[in-house]
Amino acid sequence: MGILRLNVRITLCILYLIKVVLSQEETVLTCSSTPQETVLNNLREVFKYPESGQYQQGGSCKWLFSAPETDLKIRYRFTTINVDCGDVLNTYDGDSETDPKLSDSVCGVGGSIPGVTTTQKNLFIDFFPDSTPHSNELGFTLEVIAGKDLSDCSVTGTTEAISLADAYVLTSPKFPDDYPVDWTCTYTFTAENDVDQIQFDMVYIDLEDETECFDSVKLYDGDSTSSTVLAELCGTSPSVQSFTSTGPSLTVHFESDERATTPQAGFYANVFTLGEETTTTTLTTTTETKEEEEVTTNTNPEVTEGETGCNRTFFSFWNLCCNLARLCNNWWIFCKTMTQCCKYCGLSSSSLSN
Repeated sequence: MGILRLNVRITLCILYLIKVVLSQEETVLTCSSTPQETVLNNLREVFKYPESGQYQQGGSCKWLFSAPETDLKIRYRFTTINVDCGDVLNTYDGDSETDPKLSDSVCGVGGSIPGVTTTQKNLFIDFFPDSTPHSNELGFTLEVIAGKDLSDCSVTGTTEAISLADAYVLTSPKFPDDYPVDWTCTYTFTAENDVDQIQFDMVYIDLEDETECFDSVKLYDGDSTSSTVLAELCGTSPSVQSFTSTGPSLTVHFESDERATTPQAGFYANVFTLGEETTTTTLTTTTETKEEEEVTTNTNPEVTEGETGCNRTFFSFWNLCCNLARLCNNWWIFCKTMTQCCKYCGLSSSSLSN
């Protein structure tokens, strides 16, 4: 009977987690003359309007996007745009249409619009379709990134040595705004205990030229740029890419060339040690502010109980989900959700042992 109850709870937990992951995919916007507010709880979110077919004629639609912390900025980009130029689509640097416009009215068919960054935590958008229908009026897809510069690289040529105990968030300079041209930043991470390996998760990357890597992030398997190259990353990808050092040091080198091309956001990465018991920095949102709460992730199958109060059976399930979640955006939010899931499903040391 105890095994049956456990299986039911784990099934509920899987359904709960699937819901969380899917909620981070594409969100459909609804149209209302009263501003529809969305708090951006993930590093990157994608919105679509309308859900399908042509958008409504006449009236007005208003949307307000807000980052959860006051020191964050919002970068937005229309990845697809099918808006007739007789209709008016405006973006504002603030929480209402009285704030400064970020660009002229956006329109076009079948293309995309380069990224633009706010100066503060809010983005307001209003849309006024006229009363004349056209077959190309299929709406838009909007990518939104909420974040801030965590590069500690305000001067080109900056070099930092970082003793790593907890997870470390690393971004390109000026993130999520356009990264600077002709710039270099170098970071050498070394495990505080001088034993653990180091993992580098590139959560989001948007750098120039994915074929020749004129701008790139290079990872070196050691304590200098003379060490073996683990990877050279460039181009654009919203999917997590993970790399692990063979020893206790990993060097990260960001470099952009002198050419200014289409505005691009840069990168956002998470760096942490791989020990028997790894304390990872987990966010209340995926916009990471370095003022986070800590959750202990138990990676040792022999340990029977951790801070969440779940025993090794649950930890095995937890680690499996986390490994699968690395294929998705913002995987550490997924792992943090396991703590919530533990409570949601009633999984605890006592319930698992019954």
